Amino acid sequence: MSTVLEESPPLELVAADPGDHVSLRKLLSLALPTILQMSSYLFMQFVDTLMLGQVGDLHATAAANSGMITWSCMAPGMGTLALVTTLVSQSLGRQHLTACGQYLRAGMLVAIAYGLLLWPLAIATPTLVKYLPHSVELSGLEGRCIRICLMLAFLKLLQSALSGFLMGIQRPRMVSVSAIIGVGANLVAAWALIFGHWGFPAMGAVGGAWALNIGCLVELLVLAYAVFGPSAGTMYQTRGFLAPWSRTRELVRLGIPSGLQWLGDISAWTVFTVMVVGHFGDTAMAAHTYTFRYMQTSFMPAFGIGSAITSLVGQSIGAGKKLLARKWVLTGLAVVMAYMVVCGIIFATIPHLLISAFTTDPKVVEIGCKLMIIAGLFQLCDALFVIYSSALRGAGDTLFPAVAAMLLGWGLIVGLGYATAILRPEWGPAGVWMIALCYGCSLGALLVWRWYGTAWEKISVAE
Repeated sequence: MSTVLEESPPLELVAADPGDHVSLRKLLSLALPTILQMSSYLFMQFVDTLMLGQVGDLHATAAANSGMITWSCMAPGMGTLALVTTLVSQSLGRQHLTACGQYLRAGMLVAIAYGLLLWPLAIATPTLVKYLPHSVELSGLEGRCIRICLMLAFLKLLQSALSGFLMGIQRPRMVSVSAIIGVGANLVAAWALIFGHWGFPAMGAVGGAWALNIGCLVELLVLAYAVFGPSAGTMYQTRGFLAPWSRTRELVRLGIPSGLQWLGDISAWTVFTVMVVGHFGDTAMAAHTYTFRYMQTSFMPAFGIGSAITSLVGQSIGAGKKLLARKWVLTGLAVVMAYMVVCGIIFATIPHLLISAFTTDPKVVEIGCKLMIIAGLFQLCDALFVIYSSALRGAGDTLFPAVAAMLLGWGLIVGLGYATAILRPEWGPAGVWMIALCYGCSLGALLVWRWYGTAWEKISVAE
């Protein structure tokens, strides 16, 4: 591992002159390892869902719903920690190497503090899920899975802080290595705990929850080796626990709006899943679960490119090169658009084959095929959202996207979606998914408008 780390020297400035053309190779070299890391958690969930589909649709649905609810609870912390990349990259652009390590330690403090705040909620979860409009068996499985994931949420939060630091200093190789090792650990653990091999009891969805967190722990340990090892540890002074209050305050000040954006988007989708789609019964939720797994799988590689854009935009702005920041955004948009158009075509043309990989229930397959076509159209909206929200985050403009995601998410996905489910039940799950498509188009358009304004150019961070 030390060889991998030593081969990633501190980044030179993005370009010598604002007029220089951006490099697609540079973008991809930074993004590809990040794609692996960003995708690892959801890839673990995807593979676990495939395994759980063999146990039964009920276990697969419980695991998916618990994952969504857990992500909603973690969203404020995860969104706040996404600013570690911005602050570290802008500090690197100014050649303030010590500040990079200070922002890392600030992120670790935030991760641990927020993880502890989730413990009381984890304890209360089995009681709270009884109020969901789900069957007793389904809600029981959900409560047990959510409790496990919330108690161990600090592992994923710490992982986010460490990987954000490595992305900020543009040393992504260990991010890639950690993702691969973590996914491998999850696969082995899931096989043993879900099906009951090697003397373990067959735990189904609960086993999947434990396996997911085993993968996260292994991934975190590999990242810690890279961050606190001899190279980065000395150059950026990462070793230690406490951080200057000014750095922690800056991270929280800029990160809270980003956290609210994550909360608004993820919580709206969670309520949409468990309440709006749940209104149509367990069969509809199973079809929604499998469709959403494909959407998440297509989204996370794009999100990895977006994370690279956040780092490159942040460093460009830190070096005083705002024109170059705009060029990076256009390059990233072209890459993500091309990728997501291909995903959309696949979703819309072979939905039966894709849904059948999870289940043999003909009713679930029938509903899922309709949802996959809408999911194919959603890919273009996701491309706009990923790139322009990432670009605004790199510039430190986090409040506007947060407000837009919160208002549109709860107004359209939850409010109008629930009204449609009640007033037009004959439209079925496809009807409420069309409302979600309107949300995606509206949010993407707003973020494009924001980026091509000038408000973000007046924001200054990491002074």
